[in-house]
Amino acid sequence: MLDEDVTKKSEIYPYILTRNEKYLIVRSFTDNMKREAYKRQKGICPKCKEHFKIGGMEADHITHWHEGGKQ
Repeated sequence: MLDEDVTKKSEIYPYILTRNEKYLIVRSFTDNMKREAYKRQKGICPKCKEHFKIGGMEADHITHWHEGGKQ
């Protein structure tokens, strides 16, 4: 319940009963996923085309979360 990456708290109980992670609806990237995306993009933001150090970039979804995108 305290994990801020779990966005649908009401689905925690079905997860506990089934252990099916689809109920948690987690919207986060692991550090490894972030590094891989950074390497793939060569540090260049696909939106503004500027180069950033890895600490200055944020991960987002190919299809934005608010449009139904998944991890």
